[in-house]
Amino acid sequence: QSYRPSIILLDVMMPEMDGFTAASKIRALDTTSETSIIFLTAKGTKDDRRVGYLSGADDYVIKPFDNHSILEKISEKVR
Repeated sequence: QSYRPSIILLDVMMPEMDGFTAASKIRALDTTSETSIIFLTAKGTKDDRRVGYLSGADDYVIKPFDNHSILEKISEKVR
């Protein structure tokens, strides 16, 4: 809880907790409530994106993606 990242990159599919749950928990903490969250995931349906944004995502990027565009998104969020 003492770590305050500027940005967090999450996948939806993770081994112990899905990214939607992780994003919700991140948003609930005072120390990370304002941290930018970007999903990088293969889960690309409308429902997946909707749940991603509802769970606290600032952006939702579907794999495969262009590395340059991700770096631009990160630069925008950490300014």
